[in-house]
Amino acid sequence: MPAHMYMKENGVAKRFEPLKKDGTPYKNIPKKVSEEVGAVIGITSQISNHLDKGWLIPWNSTLAIDSAFEALYEYAAGVVGVSQAQSFRTIPKATKDYAKAILKEKSNADSNRGTEYHNGIDSFLKTGVASEDPLIAVAQTQVADFLKAYGIDPSSVKAEHCVLFNGGITLEDGTVLEINNGATADLISKSLLVDWKTTKKASDGKYHTGKIDHCAQLAFCKHAACQDGHCDHDAKCVNVYISRLSGKIVAIKEWKQEELDVALEWVGRCYECDKAKAKLEGVIK
Repeated sequence: MPAHMYMKENGVAKRFEPLKKDGTPYKNIPKKVSEEVGAVIGITSQISNHLDKGWLIPWNSTLAIDSAFEALYEYAAGVVGVSQAQSFRTIPKATKDYAKAILKEKSNADSNRGTEYHNGIDSFLKTGVASEDPLIAVAQTQVADFLKAYGIDPSSVKAEHCVLFNGGITLEDGTVLEINNGATADLISKSLLVDWKTTKKASDGKYHTGKIDHCAQLAFCKHAACQDGHCDHDAKCVNVYISRLSGKIVAIKEWKQEELDVALEWVGRCYECDKAKAKLEGVIK
């Protein structure tokens, strides 16, 4: 997934989304282009470098598809004989490519639906107008009830608000860690920061919530928002998990301050680790 990048323009944080000479957006923004304006990587991309490796997914997918065709041959060979089954080993590459395209479409479906929910909630917070999509309308109603329970007036919040922080954080032992990242906060108010997460039940029948990267994203957003005066230092940070299949809120995770403090430390260490890695790559020829 291409990294989101951020910059400040006239002191205001914003997404950095440059276009190529032909007017189309970059799939991956070249380092030289981002450095020209001092753009920085988004916090989600930064910490994802220190989670499970995403490149394993397409590699495993390709292997799975090739293995499936091979398995089909092995099965058919035992049923109809080797000569008839041999055709499965000579299936045109275009057929395999089509299968991969279907897999890619299916794998992107959840992500695209998640974006639709986020956009629907953002639009509702800004306009108060309900979506024509019945499931997104359910989510909007549930979000309104959630904010009411926290005493938040939807008209007073900043929705889909960009933040950027470039500086140091000081740990309890005096260690100073550098952070230079941006992010888009789903909702910021003086007393509350929220990150909406769409989810569905895993194979074990559970909703997997409260992940460490979710905590780290909110910890960074709160720190950056506090520096800009958008929220108080004691503002609560909450992940709200919404079912993609029903639009209903299925879990709410309010993070403790001690959890946010450790998460912010992790963010700093992620940044410094990647910075050291880049330095090493520059030394090794």
